[in-house]
Amino acid sequence: AITVPLKVGCAVAEVAAAHGLSPSIKWPNDLLIGGRKMAGVLCIATRGWLLVGVGVNCNQCSFPSAAREATSFALCLGRKVNRLALEREVLASMHRLLAAVDWLDRLRVWLAGVGEPASVEQGGRTIAGVLLGVDQGGALLLSTGVGAGVVRRVLAGSLTLGAPPQTTC
Repeated sequence: AITVPLKVGCAVAEVAAAHGLSPSIKWPNDLLIGGRKMAGVLCIATRGWLLVGVGVNCNQCSFPSAAREATSFALCLGRKVNRLALEREVLASMHRLLAAVDWLDRLRVWLAGVGEPASVEQGGRTIAGVLLGVDQGGALLLSTGVGAGVVRRVLAGSLTLGAPPQTTC
């Protein structure tokens, strides 16, 4: 289900906010703090099961140059965190949010890029427009500007926030 990574992202955002941080969620599965990635969610459906993986950067104080856009709780808070306590907080929040009927309202509080230019890469083609939000099914909504009020519903792809890069010939 496309909503699961978003709900789990909301759970991690809830925990980050409880620690005094200002999280945002980059559709469909990244938690950002100050535009830098602190956590990611991966879901895989297999044999009738949905496996959910959550990676949270906890006590890293530095990252390799390839991950320069990353951050951690320790870097943001200026101190190390108790990983076991943080795990318990995330699991409790996940338990609440996976069953919550108001998850979309919570997501709207944290969704990154709303009202701004965005593009989604899908297998070699790009859909560009203004990010409007997410619908009840978890699909990203982009106003493409093609025609009067055309809204594209995007179910999968790699989201880039901000104006798409200009190509030159």
